[in-house]
Amino acid sequence: MVRGSSSRSLERVRREIADQKQRRSADFLGSDKWDAERRIHSLQTSVAKYPDENELSRHAIVSGVAALQTYHRGFLSGVMQADTEFRLRGAEMLGEKYSLGDTLKHIGDEQLSAAELIAHAAPANSVSDLMNWLDHVFGTSFRELLSQAVDPTVRKNPEEASPILENVDDLLSELSGIFEKRHILAHEAAVGYEISTKAALTALDAVQKWIDATEGVLWQTVLINEPYTQFEINFSAGDKYRAARKRLAEVLMRCRGLVDRKQRVLLFRNHVAWKNSTLEFGELSFGRLDGTMWPAVRASVLTDLFEARSSALETWSYYLDL
Repeated sequence: MVRGSSSRSLERVRREIADQKQRRSADFLGSDKWDAERRIHSLQTSVAKYPDENELSRHAIVSGVAALQTYHRGFLSGVMQADTEFRLRGAEMLGEKYSLGDTLKHIGDEQLSAAELIAHAAPANSVSDLMNWLDHVFGTSFRELLSQAVDPTVRKNPEEASPILENVDDLLSELSGIFEKRHILAHEAAVGYEISTKAALTALDAVQKWIDATEGVLWQTVLINEPYTQFEINFSAGDKYRAARKRLAEVLMRCRGLVDRKQRVLLFRNHVAWKNSTLEFGELSFGRLDGTMWPAVRASVLTDLFEARSSALETWSYYLDL
């Protein structure tokens, strides 16, 4: 059977996304933001160091847009990965670009997710491209969300904080100009088209402002209930650990009620040994490390171990109760 163009196209997209992942600095979605910001910082440093190199300022415009495009697709992918409704709206933007059968053959494993496929197809060559997709995926005016965006640390009390952007329209206008400059520089020799050091630095600053503002939107919408500061992360990890311990205590009591006296004694001994060993591992692995992040890491590891123990006991109690 001859494969359709949709299938061949999806295979090509899959390879492209795999190649892009290999070029990331780290193997997780959030690295797109880190990589974009590192690129911007590197460009800012170089342009400021060599203010008389016009070609470097021209290059900063093209590379700045590339960093923005990388961030934008990573941002879209992360948003859709986190929320099914956002993912469905993103899929609507694709229309019938790919057949359902071919799509199902290529997504769902560790190599390619639906969110990555949709974000990869999103155009990012103008402010209109960015805003059209963001309006649709978020299901509301993204411009309005940008105007209300605040620093993530104060996202739950936004009325008490200053917005990240003083004027959204000014930023969108600045970004439109950057896209226009980038189009000229990417497609024409334009030897007489000069970009001043100030213009290059202003453009890079605008890209960083876009990243800051959209991250503010993200934490006020999709990630509103996720921990952001180290204090919040520690507190959340502690809550999950306490919930895992409660679950384990409940299933342990259920098992004790389903076995005879001899088995209860053996189960008690086994559980005490398991618990002591597990807590000892948590202490010797992460409990003795200095730094504010390690309590959350220790709690997270212990939560996974307690949850695994609960699952095993729940399976046992199921068969005991037959």
